Amino acid sequence: MRTRQTPNGRRRLLSGAIVFAVAAVLATSSTALGTKPTGTVTPVTLANVTTANVANMDLNDIHFETQASVRVLHVMNVAGAGYSSGWHRHVGPVIIAVTKGTLVFYDRVNREGDREGDREGDNGCKVTKVTAGGGYIETAGVPIQVYNKTDNGGSAEWITTQIIPPSLPPPTRVDVTPGFCGV
Repeated sequence: MRTRQTPNGRRRLLSGAIVFAVAAVLATSSTALGTKPTGTVTPVTLANVTTANVANMDLNDIHFETQASVRVLHVMNVAGAGYSSGWHRHVGPVIIAVTKGTLVFYDRVNREGDREGDREGDNGCKVTKVTAGGGYIETAGVPIQVYNKTDNGGSAEWITTQIIPPSLPPPTRVDVTPGFCGV
């Protein structure tokens, strides 16, 4: 038995096809147009563990809570002169301790917690310079780009601690399309 489609049924079918096509283009374009790191970096995994417990603490203005066990990945990185991470985001928060040199972090402005004057020039970036002995926290899912800006073209070194939902497979870094600010 053959059924006739009503005009509304055809519109719904066409709308669904368009939504699917747009989603397919967006899903593949971010991979195709993502930015890769430039320069040299040597990562060394120090630890890659899954916690045996969950956390729920709210103490001294720090709130940290997990719904289940999490994966904790510690990596030591050494980057040569001219290194750029490329635009990327992470699937969980990343805590960075700079141990040598200078890193400059670029992310988009007007996020919750931004202060007036966090922008450098009119390029629309929040720019944060971190030297050895300082740290930075990357927010999960927020596009960021990092440069080695060590004086005299020296190397930069840092240790990252990534907190990752164990249900998410690698990679923990996702390259994203540039254009978040004028870098």
